[in-house]
Amino acid sequence: MRHIAGVISIIAVTAFTSSAYRYGFIAGQNRGGATVSDLHYAENDAKRFATLLQEYAGVAQKDIQLVLHPDSTVLDTELEAFIARIAATPDPEHALLFFFYSGHADGDGLLLDSTHMAFSTLHSRLSNAAAGIRLVILDACQSGAIMAFKGGKRAEPFFMETQQKTRGEVWIASSSANERAQESETLKGSLFSFHLFNGLRGSADVSNDNKVTVAEAYQYAYRKTLETSMLTSGIVQHPVYRFNITGEGDIVLTDLSERRGGILVDGSCSGTFLIMSRDYTTVFADFSKEEGREMFIALPSGAFTIINARGGTDIGLYRFSLSGKKSVRCSKSLFAASLVQDVRTKGVEVQPVPVKDPVVQKRSRAPGLVMSGGVGAALYSLTGNDYWRSGLSYTAHAGMLLRERLLLGLSCSGIPAAGTLLGDIVIERRFNHPGGYYFFGGGLTVEWLYDGSSQNGSTVGAGGMFEGGIVFSINDAFRIGTVIPWRYTTARGGSQSVGIALRCELFHSVGGKRRAGE
Repeated sequence: MRHIAGVISIIAVTAFTSSAYRYGFIAGQNRGGATVSDLHYAENDAKRFATLLQEYAGVAQKDIQLVLHPDSTVLDTELEAFIARIAATPDPEHALLFFFYSGHADGDGLLLDSTHMAFSTLHSRLSNAAAGIRLVILDACQSGAIMAFKGGKRAEPFFMETQQKTRGEVWIASSSANERAQESETLKGSLFSFHLFNGLRGSADVSNDNKVTVAEAYQYAYRKTLETSMLTSGIVQHPVYRFNITGEGDIVLTDLSERRGGILVDGSCSGTFLIMSRDYTTVFADFSKEEGREMFIALPSGAFTIINARGGTDIGLYRFSLSGKKSVRCSKSLFAASLVQDVRTKGVEVQPVPVKDPVVQKRSRAPGLVMSGGVGAALYSLTGNDYWRSGLSYTAHAGMLLRERLLLGLSCSGIPAAGTLLGDIVIERRFNHPGGYYFFGGGLTVEWLYDGSSQNGSTVGAGGMFEGGIVFSINDAFRIGTVIPWRYTTARGGSQSVGIALRCELFHSVGGKRRAGE
C-alpha cells in the first residue's frame, strides 16, 4: 500500500473527458436464501451508489439502471439488455461501464434470494461487454473467488493519461475468496461500501486535486475496511482487486473540483476528521490532512457535525448545515463525542463487539466562562421627551456557558449622555456559522437614572431587554463581533434605549474541553 501512495503522489491524473460515456448497472439483494441470514443494508447501499454516480461521477440518470431484490433470471436478463444497449451506441469503445452488486455470495456465485448466479456467468457477461472500460465492484461474502477467472492479474493500481487510450476491465471485491463481508448496524451499511462511498465523496483524495481515481478509492476503502473490521468484530476483512488494462494513467471516478454542495476544510486545520450527521447516526467522511492543505468533501443537504482530533486529548467539533448546492468553509472547532461500532457479518450472525473509536471519546460537558466588553452608539428616549437622543454606550459582561449553546450572563451598561446605568440578567442562545456564532437572548434589566439636573432627580426602574448579534472567532479564546440591544424600564415613567456596539469576548473553559461557538 505504501507503493500505491508513492505512485499516486508523482503521477498527474486527468478528469472526465468529453467523449467518455458512462453507464451504471447497480444491483442490491438483502436475501440470500434459507441458508443465510437476511442482510439489512445491501439494497440501501445499491441506492446510495446510484446516487453517487449521478451526482459526482458524471453518469446521467437515464444511463443508470438500479435493480433491487432480483433473482438470478431477472439479474441476468436485465444485465444482458443493458449491455446490449451500450453496444448499440455510436461509440461503445469510449464508454465506461460501472457494475455494482451488494448482497450475498458463496465461493461459486451470487446468492439471489433462493436462486444462484454463477461467477462464470457474471464474468462472461461483463468481460464480453462492448464498453471500452468495465469497472466491476462486488460487495459480498467470498466475492474474491471471482478473481480466479483468467484474463487478468493482480497488481498495483493502473494509471492513464486519457480515458480514450485505455481498454480493459477492473474487478474489485470487498472480501477475499474465503472471507465473509461484514455490515455494520452503526454505519448502517456494508463496511466496504461505506468506506468506498466516503472515499468517492472526497476522503480518498490523496493527491489533493479534488478528483478521486480508481487507485485512490480502492486504497482508501481497503485500508479503512481492514481497520474497521479488525476494531469492531475482530474478524479482518481483506478487499481484493484484479485488472486487465492496456494504457497508462488512472480513471477519475468522481470530480469535486466545482466545490458545490459540501464543506471545505481550510489550511488552518490538521489532524484526523470525521464528518457525521447532526444526530451522529451516519458518517459521511473519515480522513486526515496536514496544516496548510485544503480539502473538500461533497455532502448532500442536511445538518452535520465535523469532529477534528489533533492528537492526544485535543478533540474539536463544528456543526453546520447545507441546502442545495451550498458549501461552507470551516477552520478550527471543538467538542467531544462517542461512537460504538457493532457489526453483523453478511450471511452469519456475529455478536456486536463494542469498540471505542480512537477519534471520538466521550467527554463530559464542562462549563465555560465568558467575559466581554464593548463600546457603541445608542439612541435613548426618556419620559417627557418626544424625541430620541444619541450617545455613546459602554458595556461589561460576564457569563457562564451552562450547556452546549446556552449562556447565563450578567452585564452592566452605561450611557453617560442619558445619565443612566443599567444592569442585566440575560439568557443567550448561540448558533454556529462558518466563522463563529450568532446569538439571540433576553432577560431582566434594572435602570438607575442619576441625572441630577432633572427636576425629578435620580430614579430606579425595572423592565426587560432583548439582544442579538453575530460574533467571529479570531482564535480558540478570543472573538469579536457586534451586538444590538434593546431595553425598556419603568424608570421615570418609562425609558427605552436601542443601539449597536462592538463586542470583544474572551472564553475560558472550566475543567473540560472548549466547544465550537462557546
